[in-house]
Amino acid sequence: MGMITPGVFDTWHVMTDHHRAEVLREIIRWCKDNVALNDPAVSYHCRKWAFTYERFPRHTNFVFDREADALIFALKWA
Repeated sequence: MGMITPGVFDTWHVMTDHHRAEVLREIIRWCKDNVALNDPAVSYHCRKWAFTYERFPRHTNFVFDREADALIFALKWA
C-alpha cells in the first residue's frame, strides 16, 4: 500500500489502507485544500479537481493528474 503507480490515462495512483468514512472525509478535505484544481490546458480530464478516488471494501485508491500531487499525498497519507 502507498506505492505510487502510473495509470493508463496519464494519471498517478496511490492505494491506501483507509476505508472508513470519517477518515476519508478528512483526506478528501486535505486534497481539496492542497491539490490544485485541474488545468484544462495541461490535462484532458473533465473533472474540476486534479484528483479523484475509488473506494474498495478495505482500501481506497486515490488518483492524481500530477505526479507531484501523488507524491505529497503518499508522504502524508500512505
